[in-house]
Parts: sequence; structure tokens; C-alpha cells
Amino acid sequence: MLALALAFLAGLVLGRLLRGHRTRIARPVDRLTTVSIVVLLVLMGIGTGAMPDLGATLAASGLKAVTISAAAVAGSILVALLLLGLIGRTRRRPLP
Repeated sequence: MLALALAFLAGLVLGRLLRGHRTRIARPVDRLTTVSIVVLLVLMGIGTGAMPDLGATLAASGLKAVTISAAAVAGSILVALLLLGLIGRTRRRPLP
């Protein structure tokens, strides 16, 4: 975990130092990022497809995923409504 944090920090520092050269570096970095994400998704799919008990656990995993997603959406809506209530009480004029 420390290695990941240090790698992220090194990338952050490099990005900050190379800020003026963004146009020349951005395109290859964007392409490399896209390729890395595609490779990661393919490898995750291979790993998931190779699971011998995938069919048996698929229904239970799907139900858990739907439950977690619904809870996350409900929590986000609740927090948004609470914040809207707090902001609405302190703000006297409508938003533009």
C-alpha cells in the first residue's frame, strides 16, 4: 500500500513539474492510460471467467451489487437533500 501511495505521489510531483509541457506529454499519457485500463478490464474478465463456481455465485453476487448500488444512491440523495436544506436556509436569493 505504501508503494502505491509513493507511486501516486511521484506522479503528482512529475505532473506538477511538467505542467508547462502539458500539450506535448498529454496525448501519449492519455493513450497509455486508456490502454492500461482496457488491459486491466480484460485481465479482470479473464480472472472472473476462470472461476469454477461463477454460475453458482452469480445470483448472490448480483443481488449484493444491486443492494449496495441502491444504498449508495439512496445515501447520495439523502445527503444532497440535507445539504440543499442547509444551503436553502442560509441563502436568501435564488441561484442564477
